[in-house]
Amino acid sequence: MTRYKDQAARLKEELNEALNDERYRNLSFVSVGNLSRANRNYLTRHMEKIGRLQHRYDLCVRMQRIVDGEVFTLDDIDKCRMEIMRRYPEYGQEIGLPYGIIFTAEAIRKSLTPKYDQQLHKHPIRIDFGTDVVIEIDYSNFIRRYPKKQNKRREAD
Repeated sequence: MTRYKDQAARLKEELNEALNDERYRNLSFVSVGNLSRANRNYLTRHMEKIGRLQHRYDLCVRMQRIVDGEVFTLDDIDKCRMEIMRRYPEYGQEIGLPYGIIFTAEAIRKSLTPKYDQQLHKHPIRIDFGTDVVIEIDYSNFIRRYPKKQNKRREAD
């Protein structure tokens, strides 16, 4: 699916344009001095815009990884957990194999917005806990286990 690749490229371009905005860069450089109210408001709005673009880009890249069948590592899962921790307090502790495979897949699903729900129904999530097995969980929480060697062969097909 090139839809998410195109969307990620567009968002990355918008993000780079926002980061390279001359007025923003000048105001950021001079921000140690006194800024007028209009300049301070512009700087605040622009920083919020950059944050929104970065978040949308991260979500798009994460969904693209799910569609492509890439494997999520513990570091990726921890990033998802950090994003949803405020909304879901049960994700306050570290996530790993002892906490459950489905709990881990739910953390990845909850880190995506409802906009991606339809695609989550179609594509399973693959997780590597650092063992010799890759775990694949579909939306109905059906779990499949594949040896890493077989998983590499499946991706090549």
